[in-house]
Amino acid sequence: MKKVAYLALIFMIFEGCTKPTPFEFRGIQNIQLQQMANNSPAISATLSLFNPNHYTVQLKKVDADIYVNGQFLSHYKLDTLLKIPGNAIFNYNILFPFDAKKVFNNVLASLFNQQVLLEIKGISKLGRSGFFVNVPFDFSSKQHLPF
Repeated sequence: MKKVAYLALIFMIFEGCTKPTPFEFRGIQNIQLQQMANNSPAISATLSLFNPNHYTVQLKKVDADIYVNGQFLSHYKLDTLLKIPGNAIFNYNILFPFDAKKVFNNVLASLFNQQVLLEIKGISKLGRSGFFVNVPFDFSSKQHLPF
C-alpha cells in the first residue's frame, strides 16, 4: 500500500512540475481603430487562443512586440493574473497604441493588397499553484483590415 502511495506522490510531483505548453493561436477578430485618452491612435482586437494544457493555467504576464508586414508597430504589456481553463478556447482582448507615422507605409501597401501579415512575438509568464515560467510565443496571421 505504501508503494502505491509513493508512486502516486512521485507521479503528482512530476505532473505538477511540467512546463506549461504555449497557447495555440486560433485567430484575430474585431480589429478596430480607436483613440486613447491622450489622443494617440490605438488598435483594439480580440485574440482567439487555445490552452492545450489539460489543467487550468494562470497567465501572469505578457510582454510582446506587434509587427505589420514585418515592420514594428507597437509593444504590448499585460501585468494582471488571469485564469485560463484547460483544453479550452478563450478570447483575449488587447488594446495597444501605435505611432501613426510608422504605419503610413504599411497602410498604403495594405490599401492595394487588402491584407497584411500581423505578427505578435513575445513571452508570457504561465504557471499554476504559484509557480510560473516564461513561455515564448510567436503568432502570425494574414488579416484583412477594415480601415
